[in-house]
Amino acid sequence: MATIMLMHWPETPGAVSGLKNLYEQARKEADWESRTPQGAQLHLVGFADDGMHVVDIWDSRDDFEAFYQDRIKPVIDDSAITSEPIIQFIELHGVSAPALGQTKQITDLRLPTRYPGLALGKRGVT
Repeated sequence: MATIMLMHWPETPGAVSGLKNLYEQARKEADWESRTPQGAQLHLVGFADDGMHVVDIWDSRDDFEAFYQDRIKPVIDDSAITSEPIIQFIELHGVSAPALGQTKQITDLRLPTRYPGLALGKRGVT
């Protein structure tokens, strides 16, 4: 069963720009966009007055933890950021993604392989 990873990285109000910079640095150095981590299904990130919030879906908690230790933690360790993220894991019950053309709830986002006949295009499922 897939796992939801919820991360809140608290930051002092007004100092969120440091986390934004760290995120962009990690994105570049960990290169998850062209070297997709094993088990990664979905990544969402946003910034608020209280810090950074991330919602991911992974095949397993172990997959996320390996990615975090191997590719994210080294970037954090080399940064000036001293705060630590609060991370929770929840078993995924279902996903509905109307913007991707998936209006029925599913339990996994690997649509092309798990749901034959569906293919994600630029404007959703084709």
